Amino acid sequence: MNDRKQAILDQPAGFTKLCTIARALRAPDGCPWDREQTPVSLRGNIIEEAYEVVEAINQADSDHVREELGDLFLLPTMVAVMHEERGDFTVDQVFGGICDKLVRRHPHVF
Repeated sequence: MNDRKQAILDQPAGFTKLCTIARALRAPDGCPWDREQTPVSLRGNIIEEAYEVVEAINQADSDHVREELGDLFLLPTMVAVMHEERGDFTVDQVFGGICDKLVRRHPHVF
């Protein structure tokens, strides 16, 4: 394993690590399948994973919910990284936008 890959694996679990892994999967030396994917090709996967989250919630199985949420979080992260690669927007802009919206819609809190 090279130093770059080890540095990725050594990061604490969290959103930053997920983004770093997604970028590594899409890199020229990354995963061929992940590199082939597009936002359009992942549409069905996003819907499928959302349904799996709902099913896990309905089963009241916290471990299953955690696993399915991870699967679901990966897909929009990959889509955001793909748009970042094209120069459309950054992952940080996605999160900045939702943070701004939440604050704006909750003036009674913020």
